[in-house]
Amino acid sequence: MMKKKFLLLLFTIGLLQVTVAQVRFGIRGGINDIREDASPLTIINQIGEEVAEVGLNNTKLGLVGGLILQAQFGIFVVQPELLLSSNTYEYQVVDLSSPNLESELAEERFRYFDIPLLLGFKFGPLRLQAGPEAHIYVSSTSDLIDLDFYRESIDDFTFGWLGNVGLDIWNLMIDLRYEGNLTELGNSFVIGDQEFRFDERPARWVFSVGFLF
Repeated sequence: MMKKKFLLLLFTIGLLQVTVAQVRFGIRGGINDIREDASPLTIINQIGEEVAEVGLNNTKLGLVGGLILQAQFGIFVVQPELLLSSNTYEYQVVDLSSPNLESELAEERFRYFDIPLLLGFKFGPLRLQAGPEAHIYVSSTSDLIDLDFYRESIDDFTFGWLGNVGLDIWNLMIDLRYEGNLTELGNSFVIGDQEFRFDERPARWVFSVGFLF
């Protein structure tokens, strides 16, 4: 008799947990602004001559979009996401072998799958969240590929973290998050036998709007 009551109690608790949990799917889209400061790099060939100087001139706004799953247990929220994002870097390349020190601008664009796992709390419409994030390399394009001394070097998998402040208004989600990296993001390249990374762990701000179904 006691065993049956105990099993019934466990079943009731489990049923209540399923009932209390609110699981919703959604979509998200927005922009990201990567933050990276770097000094110009001087490129030296195999015989010790300075052939070029490559400097990070600018970073451009990127796009981000994808899928959301949000599960809420009381005030506790678990929110995994699958997002496709892009980052664009603009470099200034100065030809040191030219008498006039000719320069040109070159762009590199990287595309990644971002997989954050956000854990946090929801107080009314306000969400406060943080968690780990994986970045999986998808593809890239680069104007630097036309340079004789350039060879691309990209990390296929990197790992980071993020903090997020969000508002849920009806089915609408408004989020602002700050993302940092624990490993190198992948914006590196090889020139000759030298590997160059302007910043090992660049950070970025992401603003997005989502919709939960």
